[in-house]
Amino acid sequence: MRGWGLTDTTEGRLAVIAVVAGTLMILVAVGNLVAADVADDDADRVRAALRQELARLPDEVVVGYPATRGAVEDAAGAALGPRRGRVLGSAAD
Repeated sequence: MRGWGLTDTTEGRLAVIAVVAGTLMILVAVGNLVAADVADDDADRVRAALRQELARLPDEVVVGYPATRGAVEDAAGAALGPRRGRVLGSAAD
């Protein structure tokens, strides 16, 4: 004797597939939001550290940029420390 469950018909199987696929899509979207929030928090911390460290540079170093590129990049590297992020460097003149 055959049962009459949801997956016994083509329409039932399609309904199950649609529900599972929709649930997976929602889970992926929520995961993406969480990952984006973590990345934003990391970027905020890096920007704050850069602002704080670069504000300590003497005005002569800032005005002399790009000739003082080394000092600026060193200060940026020191600001990052163990944080996630890196100093890519400056474009040459």
